[in-house]
Amino acid sequence: MPSTSALELLKQGLNCDLELVNWKPGFESELVAHMAETRDGREPSAVGLLFLWSSLAFLEAHAISHEGIPAQDYQSEDGWSSLDFLENLSWEVDRLRVQMNVVRGRQVTTEISISREGLFVVRTRGRGDSPLRWFESFSD
Repeated sequence: MPSTSALELLKQGLNCDLELVNWKPGFESELVAHMAETRDGREPSAVGLLFLWSSLAFLEAHAISHEGIPAQDYQSEDGWSSLDFLENLSWEVDRLRVQMNVVRGRQVTTEISISREGLFVVRTRGRGDSPLRWFESFSD
């Protein structure tokens, strides 16, 4: 997780506040938030927000292992790049979406999307309360 000062800089750069709408915990969890209006008149960065949250999902994902041996392409010191992001980014009628399943030996299983109306949705499988923790870190 980035440091508090790093998160503050990211939030300023993204020009975005999130308001929690709904949280559904469980094996298949779902967090729904809304991108709040900004006071300075600048547009919030939807792409930046998707990149930040997809980075968090990737970095916290566990290695896929078979009989205790990590997948061959897994590296504990690995980073989420803009190329990774673009490979998983798509436009679907009314929303931008990042869909990640297995990425370089990590079980990410996370979908993050933002609609034209500013509805921000994070769906995960087997990630516990991670989306809520990311939201609480981002919102403080």
